[in-house]
Amino acid sequence: MGPLAGTIVSDYYLIKKRKLNIHELYKDHGIYWYDGGWNWRAYAAFVTGVAPLIPGFAKSIKNDLNVGGAWEVCYFSQQFRKYY
Repeated sequence: MGPLAGTIVSDYYLIKKRKLNIHELYKDHGIYWYDGGWNWRAYAAFVTGVAPLIPGFAKSIKNDLNVGGAWEVCYFSQQFRKYY
């Protein structure tokens, strides 16, 4: 859920500068309309955030799975949280 929340928060604060036009949100082809209704950049950002964590998720399900050292990326946030 972290990458999804990061995408939503960064879009709101950095791209839209905390300004939303509520009336345009509900129009069929308003200012928030994307090609075919899909924002491919949001999906690309989500996949970029999730992809490095997949080996850690796989190892947490099956502990004897050999994914090399890639599983440690998933646990960086837990180690960081321990100190702060």
